[in-house]
Amino acid sequence: MSESELTEEGWEFQIKTVSPALAEKDVRKLLEEALQEALAEARQKQGGDLDARAELRGAFGGAGELVALLVFLGKAVLGGAAGAAGKHFFDSYLKPKLERRGLFPSGLKRETERKP
Repeated sequence: MSESELTEEGWEFQIKTVSPALAEKDVRKLLEEALQEALAEARQKQGGDLDARAELRGAFGGAGELVALLVFLGKAVLGGAAGAAGKHFFDSYLKPKLERRGLFPSGLKRETERKP
């Protein structure tokens, strides 16, 4: 797949933790684990031409809620129409993995789209 066929999408969402005892490093670790598991499943089911990274934004105040950014790189066909692939990846693959780890995402909103 050529780079011209790939779309990079940025999606911002909030994460609420079940346990207020989780430190920021724990949340980062759980987010990365969920992301890698979601990528493996999506690549197996949809093909290998996709990638993603996730990061926390700002400082974690221990209040049990923080903002994360998902940057998704893949073909539009994963989710159907152009611009829907990142949302499809989030809803179908990442969100269930986060929830299993006690991280509850909400408020997904589109941030950016560009060709890499």
